[in-house]
Amino acid sequence: MRELTIALAEEHLKSGSRIDSYTHISDAAAIVLSQSKRDTLNLSGLIEISDDSASYLSQFKGNHLVLNGLVNLSNSAAQALIPYAGESIQLNAINNISETLAQFLAKFKVQEMSLNGLTVISDSALRELLKFDASLLELNGLTKISEEVATALGEFLSISISLNGITHISVTIAEALACFEGENISLNGLFTLSEAEAKALTEFQGESISLTGLKELSEPSLRALAEFEWRMNSTLMLNESLRIEIDQVKKAWKSTYEWESILEQLHTYQTRMKILINESKSSSDDSKNSKNN
Repeated sequence: MRELTIALAEEHLKSGSRIDSYTHISDAAAIVLSQSKRDTLNLSGLIEISDDSASYLSQFKGNHLVLNGLVNLSNSAAQALIPYAGESIQLNAINNISETLAQFLAKFKVQEMSLNGLTVISDSALRELLKFDASLLELNGLTKISEEVATALGEFLSISISLNGITHISVTIAEALACFEGENISLNGLFTLSEAEAKALTEFQGESISLTGLKELSEPSLRALAEFEWRMNSTLMLNESLRIEIDQVKKAWKSTYEWESILEQLHTYQTRMKILINESKSSSDDSKNSKNN
């Protein structure tokens, strides 16, 4: 056991010495670290934390609290961390959460929470977790999700959601995720999309979809993705080769659109000229008839 003592904590405050390799922390050391003026407090070595230490660390005024060594977090410790009001908290070693723990996590006051160690989550726990009201929730450890989970994610009220561990989605799951009312969806673990899946996913009404893991796509799938940017004026995050292909499709569409626009303007001009000619002819005929009379 390597314990982070009060002396080590005080040294960190003075010199910025690394403290991310200690597996345990004394309550006294937690009190000292809560007074840190640094932007990030990285305690990724901790494998357990007392309720009192959690309460003291929640008073840290920096923006980022990193606790990536905690495989388990008790309900009481989670409750003690709720007051922490920095920008983000990372809990990327937790591999399972109960419905009760999810309820406490959802009350966290941070804007971003990372739970990338979760590989599975029950529908009931997820529904509680998705009450988390913030800008970003990272669940990159999930490798697959049920239709029920996808539906719950689609109803999540946040700005961004990151699901980069998922490697495949069905049309139904794509449709559910497209209902997400935030701005950004990240699915960088997907390596392929069928035309139907691409069309369903790109019904998303937000600003961007990140799909940097896609390798090769069929022509219909490429067109479906291109239509998302064309129709929604939104952005796709793609690898370089697919970006080039998508841009080529859009460039061809733009040329066609511009040519069709020119033809439409020409047709409108010709129609107006015919009307003017007919009106002029009619006026001339009326003038002649008037003179004859």
